[in-house]
Amino acid sequence: MLGMMSLEDSKAIPLLKASLHGGDIRIRSAVDSELKTRFAAHLTAGNQAVRESKWADGRREYELARQCDPISTSILPGLALCLHEVALQEKDSKLDYEARRMAESLQSQGDPSPWVSLVLMLTSNGENFEGGELAAYVDKNPGGQFTAEAQAKIDEVNPHPKKLALTMRTNVSANIIIRDSKGATVVERKSTARAQELVELPTGKYQISASADGFIALEKTVNLDQSQDLDLSLAIAGQPDTTGWNPLPFDLARTGLAIGNTMTNPKDFSVFVWVPEGDFKSGKENKPVHLPGYWIARNCVTWSQYLSFCHETNRRLPEDPGFPHESDHPVVNVSIGDALAYAKWAGATLPTGDQWEKAARSTDGRIFPWGNAWVPGNAQISEGTDGAARSTSPVSAHEDGKSLYGCRDMVGNVSQWILEWHDGAGITRGRGWFDSNQAHWPDGPCIGGSVAPSTRRDIGFRLASPIPQSTNR
Repeated sequence: MLGMMSLEDSKAIPLLKASLHGGDIRIRSAVDSELKTRFAAHLTAGNQAVRESKWADGRREYELARQCDPISTSILPGLALCLHEVALQEKDSKLDYEARRMAESLQSQGDPSPWVSLVLMLTSNGENFEGGELAAYVDKNPGGQFTAEAQAKIDEVNPHPKKLALTMRTNVSANIIIRDSKGATVVERKSTARAQELVELPTGKYQISASADGFIALEKTVNLDQSQDLDLSLAIAGQPDTTGWNPLPFDLARTGLAIGNTMTNPKDFSVFVWVPEGDFKSGKENKPVHLPGYWIARNCVTWSQYLSFCHETNRRLPEDPGFPHESDHPVVNVSIGDALAYAKWAGATLPTGDQWEKAARSTDGRIFPWGNAWVPGNAQISEGTDGAARSTSPVSAHEDGKSLYGCRDMVGNVSQWILEWHDGAGITRGRGWFDSNQAHWPDGPCIGGSVAPSTRRDIGFRLASPIPQSTNR
């Protein structure tokens, strides 16, 4: 009996099932095997029909397979797709509703087939496809993925594409631009240093760029197929971007300049002091280094000056440091990129390590800007016999702590960015307000630099004239 039934004879299937309830175990086993064979044959035929966009044939084969094994769900993604396409051809809204309900049920069961999500999208936007047109956009392998063309078409017509979380972190405040595969800008924002930036985007390929003044621009391509965490750490540029730089008329060749001479920057009203040409003792070995004469700011840049720069250039304001500070306190929570941008705006630059150290230690290699002995009250620090500082102080508060050339706060108040870096990180010189006293400075507070994070509430900066060439002797 079994051998006489044709695979195309749909009436044979109920007879086979009826045979399962009677006869001996050998008959039941043979019938069960025959149903499995028929199920596999109809499933294969249904998949082939879908690949050829023969939706009515596919529907018929899947339904025959379903009769052989009503419990199996493997035919349902293809059946739902065929029902939808037949519904479009026959303008049968009830059939389309059935296709959607079938796909929703599969989705709730976690079915991974891309056909399931496709049916859910198409049953809401069926007008975007007509009959066999779908074949041009869909990979017809039931266990495979959509082709790139299919995904692009689906993204184009789907009003509610699946969105994934993209978390980004930058080491400095940076401009972030995200472009899609067509080059269109989909996200543009200003990040905060070390803060988590979260965006939700549809699956796809994106080009992400991050940039900040004084840092090398970063470009990354991301294939967003699952939620991702992205590190966007920017490296410091080898030299500041001098495009559009209009330096002040620093008169470095003028004769007769001496210690005590000053000049005022007409842009931000910083007062610069003159450091004459000559040797100074550098580092803990007191190695002779020769520098041409240069100008360096008497004070660190203040909150008042920096906020004027932000208002004029629309730059983001620094984060509040969390302690009381007045307009004449040194600005903090600025990155080296921020400092370079301000310097460019003001027509100056940052001091090199040599410039900074000579301005602090003079030519005799002294330990402190004022001499070789610690003097309580000469610096704003957090420990020492003069009590503990809890914040910054006005830039003019420690007049007795100034250097031979008149530079204030070379020790205490804020550490200061210089025009040097290591492995993409900025370097600071000096000691900040919550640093400790001389007992913890084996080489003195003015020797050597520290690799620093992007911003900190005890790091500021001062300006200097253009970079001279150092000559070691």
